[in-house]
Amino acid sequence: TGILAATKPDPGAPGAGLTGPAPARLLLVEDSPQDAALYTAMIRSSSLGELFEVVRVDRLATCISALAQHQPACIVLDMGLPDSEGIEGITQLRIAAPEVPVVVLTGTDDDSVGLQALQSGAQDYLVKDGVDSRLLARSVRYAIERMRAEQQIRFMAFHDPLTGLANRALFTDRLSIALAHSRRAVPPADGPRRGSRARVPEGKTTAVIVLDLDDFKVVNDSLGHSSGDRLLQAVAHRLLAVVRPSDTVARLGGDEFAVLCEGVVSVEEATAVAQRIMDVLSAPVVLDAAEVFVGASIGVVLATPGTTDVDGLVRDADIAMYRAKAGGRGRFMFFEEAMRAVIQARHATDSALHRALEREEFSLDYQPVVDLGSGCICGMEALLRWDEPARGRLWPADFLSSAEDSGLIIPIGSWVLGTALDQTAVWRRCLPNRDLLTMSVNLSGRQLLEPGVVDVVATALAQARLDPRAVCLCLEVTETVLLEDIEAMALRLTALKALGVRLAVDDFGTGYASLNYLQGLP
Repeated sequence: TGILAATKPDPGAPGAGLTGPAPARLLLVEDSPQDAALYTAMIRSSSLGELFEVVRVDRLATCISALAQHQPACIVLDMGLPDSEGIEGITQLRIAAPEVPVVVLTGTDDDSVGLQALQSGAQDYLVKDGVDSRLLARSVRYAIERMRAEQQIRFMAFHDPLTGLANRALFTDRLSIALAHSRRAVPPADGPRRGSRARVPEGKTTAVIVLDLDDFKVVNDSLGHSSGDRLLQAVAHRLLAVVRPSDTVARLGGDEFAVLCEGVVSVEEATAVAQRIMDVLSAPVVLDAAEVFVGASIGVVLATPGTTDVDGLVRDADIAMYRAKAGGRGRFMFFEEAMRAVIQARHATDSALHRALEREEFSLDYQPVVDLGSGCICGMEALLRWDEPARGRLWPADFLSSAEDSGLIIPIGSWVLGTALDQTAVWRRCLPNRDLLTMSVNLSGRQLLEPGVVDVVATALAQARLDPRAVCLCLEVTETVLLEDIEAMALRLTALKALGVRLAVDDFGTGYASLNYLQGLP
């Protein structure tokens, strides 16, 4: 069964309050004509008399039929009807009209009966012998207000408070229902056969679209979080405007949204929805008289026949979305199985990296630097290798991005620097008369931005018992790193240069640095 709280309660609806321009209906289900006349008179003589038109039926079946035609503001239900005894009637009413408050009347002065009625879905209960006009009116009022509060609580539990869209819980529930519908058996022309397999209706599937706003953090940082909230609300309105009426739009959290499309007949139809989303989000949003341009990266996945993995579908759409973002943003991609393999390999790498240093799985290769004029070795470059137990020897391209993202590059980089300098000290002792060798070590951008990077280098030199003037340590930094924060980089590099360390730019030409810019660095 699905979650009931799917629509926002309307404060102007009869069941959401006690006032309105026209009398609302109060449905009295009572088989005794005398009791029905008494309760009707009580209501008409109370403060509810001008608010409600009392409609009486004498059977539960008649009540349920009436509910199909009109939803009353409240139902007053006798628990002892000819076609319903005890809580059975409450259960059936909750199925037929889950949003209509119910007050039950019982002839038994037993608190356990009343408690059972409330647990079955009634909003209040009264013992017949103790009912008077004031008590009945108060019970009806309380029942209506309790139902209104319950509706609001359910709405808040399954909707995003900022945008009013479905939240992750409701989206997941509707996706599970959609998958259940797609698995429903289509019986053969001559009727179902015993033991025959269910067949998914041909040509229709369920699509899950996940989108993440590009550079949303820039809006929060530059214009403030209140502007960011208004932007999210504007995005929600635009998404609702371009999806199909049957689609579910949800905010999964932060700046991530999702769209559930049922009954998709082709890849082209899902593509059309994704393209409409791209187009509508490409237009600027005006916030505080300023135009804000926000795009989105979108991932799309189509459910395979018979699938039951709700979380897996959202995960796959999420994977495709991040691939789209990595591929240049402002685009959409359909999920492919190869994408999952890449993510799983990345996860395995992330997990193994956390133990690699303490398990001493890293090592350094030393690549000679040769003087072309003399043909002699004039230096070494320390190259990191990882002997991963499951995959063998890995090169930096296989794991450095994971180390950067996780922050593990800081301790790993310190280990590389210390190990390379220790090896330099060994060579100095073994070859005291050898010309000075240069030891080149790569320094990542994450390391260079660390406030304590100068102390780390100085400590590594001291622990290796190397005088910076007696050894030529060259720290290599990529060009793109130098361009990230020019002022901060200049301060760090100046402090490192003061230690007697040489600096070199690696991969020059891959970024946008000019020679004039490089001349301004220490």
